[in-house]
Amino acid sequence: MAPLAVALAEFKAAEAFPGGYRIWLKHMPDAPLLASAKTWERIARTYAAVLEARDADHGQRVRAVITALIRARREHTYEIDTATLLLASDQWIPVEGVHELPLLQALVDAGRYFVKPLRYDARCAAAFANALLLDTGAVPLPLHVYSPFMTPREREAKAATLRAAGGGWVWSTDEPMHALPPAAPRRA
Repeated sequence: MAPLAVALAEFKAAEAFPGGYRIWLKHMPDAPLLASAKTWERIARTYAAVLEARDADHGQRVRAVITALIRARREHTYEIDTATLLLASDQWIPVEGVHELPLLQALVDAGRYFVKPLRYDARCAAAFANALLLDTGAVPLPLHVYSPFMTPREREAKAATLRAAGGGWVWSTDEPMHALPPAAPRRA
């Protein structure tokens, strides 16, 4: 059995060919990864939302980042064993969906200090703040985003988080974004 390696790159495209799929990565324009039809169709089905968001027309650039476990099939030919896809902003900040993009862009444009919580293996990302502002005082300030496309389960998880925290900054994407909380004066 061939040794395995990890490839981490921006996903560019997948194209069918008689032996399966060629997976094109942005930094490897001359060497596509290969995947069997079964492997790629499973990946595409699992990460359909990421692929759809990447191709959607929403006015902001997003990136689909692929992490693939690969093995040498032959010399200079690499095959995907398994892979995962992640959606990221133009600044490479991981996002759960395009609904977070305007908030993150506003934070970047304003030069704010923030952390983007990641769910890793949590079942529902809605229970987390969409961003934590670090420049408003001694305690990070959670920023929450509601999307009209959230499922009822996600809405309830977000509401429970807000109740437990006693409220916070909340923006619903079907309304104009209101002002971000002001930054605390910086110490010299």
